Amino acid sequence: MNKKAILIVALLVNYFLVNAQTSEDDEEKKPFFKKENLFTGGSVNVNFGQGTFALGLGPYFGYSINK
Repeated sequence: MNKKAILIVALLVNYFLVNAQTSEDDEEKKPFFKKENLFTGGSVNVNFGQGTFALGLGPYFGYSINK
C-alpha cells in the first residue's frame, strides 16, 4: 500500500512540474506561419551565340525560417 501512495504522489508531482514549464502566452506569441517571412524573386537570362538565341526566366518563391 505504501508503494502505491509513493507512486501516486510522484506522478502528481511530475504532472505539475511538466505543466509549469509551458504557458499559453508563449504559444500565442509565436504563430506558425507569418506573411512577413514570405519572399519572391527571380532571374532573367539572355544568351547570344553563334547563330543562336536563348531567353530564360527563373522565378522563385520562398519562406524565410530565420533572419
